Amino acid sequence: MASSNNHVSAEAKATEILRIIEKYGLNYERTGTWDGFETFLPVVTGQVERKEPIRMLLPGFPFKSPNMKDKVLGVLPDLGEELALKHLDGLCEKIKAIYEHGAECHITSDGLVYNGEWKGYESVARYVAYVCRFARRDG
Repeated sequence: MASSNNHVSAEAKATEILRIIEKYGLNYERTGTWDGFETFLPVVTGQVERKEPIRMLLPGFPFKSPNMKDKVLGVLPDLGEELALKHLDGLCEKIKAIYEHGAECHITSDGLVYNGEWKGYESVARYVAYVCRFARRDG
């Protein structure tokens, strides 16, 4: 019976965590729901049961648009990327406030996959290196 109670408690905590995560999604802003909630509930429940940090993987920050006329000021990360990283850090901090093991947001950049279409390897690698510096500097 204790195992069942632990699972119920872990699922309640996982639900609380996922309610925080869902508020960060664009779909939530439009509809008040997140389609991924039910999919991720067993994953997060398992992390809570094992007393692990909530680990999230975000594909993003591939490179800057090559359109320096209308879209960007340069090829390196700027305040936009810095604010995005702070926003993700805020997500992790909100989870840590309710879950002692906290959260980790890992970012994977697919910029090098597309570099042949957009830019050379060196500018993409330089962009990713700068984003990593922002992330390390700001936590």
